Amino acid sequence: MDIYALGEGVLSTSSSNDFFYNFTDGTSFSAPIISGIASYILSVYPEMSNDKLYSYLTKNTVNGQIVDAKKTMDKIISSYDPTKDTGNKWTQPTSTTKQTINLGANNFPDSISSNYSTAISYLKNKNIISGYPDGTFKPKNNINRAEFIKIIIGAVGIQTGGTNCFKDVKEEWFAEFVCSAKNNGIIDGYPDGSFKPGNDINVAEALKITLNSFKVWIRESKSNEAWFEKFVEHAKNNGLYLESFYSESKLVSREEMSQLIYLLLNK
Repeated sequence: MDIYALGEGVLSTSSSNDFFYNFTDGTSFSAPIISGIASYILSVYPEMSNDKLYSYLTKNTVNGQIVDAKKTMDKIISSYDPTKDTGNKWTQPTSTTKQTINLGANNFPDSISSNYSTAISYLKNKNIISGYPDGTFKPKNNINRAEFIKIIIGAVGIQTGGTNCFKDVKEEWFAEFVCSAKNNGIIDGYPDGSFKPGNDINVAEALKITLNSFKVWIRESKSNEAWFEKFVEHAKNNGLYLESFYSESKLVSREEMSQLIYLLLNK
C-alpha cells in the first residue's frame, strides 16, 4: 500500500441516530478519498497516464504516505506536460463477461436461511469458522466465551500461544486463544481471577471484546456510567449494534457473532 488517507472523524450519513449524520471512521471512508482524488485529477486531465497519476500521488504526500490533494494538484498544474506523458493509460475493458460470486453456495446447510447467511459464508470462506463435525453451523445456538475468543482471534490474525493465564484456563484446547487475548489486552477476566470460558457470552461482553480485538478507538468512560455503555454507544453510532441486540444482557448467537465480525472486517 503506497498511499493512504486518514478516515477518522468523517461526517457521514447514519441510520443509527436521530440526526441522520454521525462522525465515524474506518477504511470505508479513507478509500473513497484516495479514489476520489484520482478520479478528480483524471476528470481535469483525462489524457494523463496511469504511470503519471501514480507518480504524482505517491511523490506529493505528507510524511511519505498520507495523500496531500492540494500539494498534488499544485504540482500537476505547474509541471504536467501531456506531450511528454508516454506512460500506460487506462482503457475501457472490452469483455462483457461478468463474474458473480454465490456466497450461499459455500455456506453450511443449516445456515442458508439465516438472516446473516452472507456473513457466515464469508467467514467460512476465510477459514475463520469451520462449524461442527457433522457439517452444520447451528446459527441460532448461543456461543460461549471460549468459542467466541477462538473465532475473534482468528479473525484479527493474532498469533496464539500460552497456558495457565486464568485460574480456570489451564491447558484446555481454548487456552492458547484465551491467553493470547489476555496478553494482547483484549480481555482481563473477572475480579476473582477467572475467565469463565464455558459461560455463554452476552452482547455487552461481545462488543467490548470485539472492538478491543479490532483496536477500535473507544472514548474514555464517563463517571457513574456502566462499564459497557461506551462500547454500546460506539456500536450504535457505527452500525454495529444488530437489530436483534435488544438488550446488553442478551446472549449472543453464533449467527450474530458472525455478523458482528463480518461488519468489522468489511468497514
